[in-house]
Amino acid sequence: MSKYDIKNKAATLVQTYPSDLDEYFPSEMLQFTKCVSGKDKRTAFDHLQLILNSQVISTFPKVTTALRISIYLSLMCTNCSGELSFSCMGLIKNKLRVTMNQDRLNSIAIMSTEHDILRKLDFTDIIRDFAQIRTI
Repeated sequence: MSKYDIKNKAATLVQTYPSDLDEYFPSEMLQFTKCVSGKDKRTAFDHLQLILNSQVISTFPKVTTALRISIYLSLMCTNCSGELSFSCMGLIKNKLRVTMNQDRLNSIAIMSTEHDILRKLDFTDIIRDFAQIRTI
């Protein structure tokens, strides 16, 4: 990006987050881009790690704030796992409730929601032990 584009984009960020960034942010951002120019393409997290590891937070305090805002805004926050567990619980409870007690129902619901972990487990020892107990 050109210097003009960097300053304009930084000014837009200042307008969007006036309580977090000030009028000096565009100049600070321009200085930061000069310091990291010529480097490989990096993510906001990589740039923040660079600032923290180099201990130059006092040199680029507003850039650090802008990078943190960028990282927090890009976090993927969902509640799909909670919705999935309720959905599975409804299916299990309706179909199997007649034939089992509460403890078994809870165990099956947990196995249903955590099926990805369950598929990675090796059950050969458990099956062998169960078979030995049943033959005794």
